[in-house]
Amino acid sequence: MAATIDPAALPTAERQARFFTDVARAFDQWGKPEQCYRALLAAEEAAPQEVRRGAVRDLATGLLRHDRKLPGVRDFAARAGVQII
Repeated sequence: MAATIDPAALPTAERQARFFTDVARAFDQWGKPEQCYRALLAAEEAAPQEVRRGAVRDLATGLLRHDRKLPGVRDFAARAGVQII
């Protein structure tokens, strides 16, 4: 379903970011961390302020388990507000 939507056609950058966050959530539920991370990066590119939302922080926290396979995920998680120990 998401593949049929053109994110550029969405009316605001915030709505585009939320679209990508929803896509990331779906990929997370399907066990596809690489695609989840790419969708979160797209959300950040569309509207950087949106990555501070709780849903994005939760997804970023989960992605930290895949740190070795996802270059830059620690930096992304920090930008999202995840406290990294």
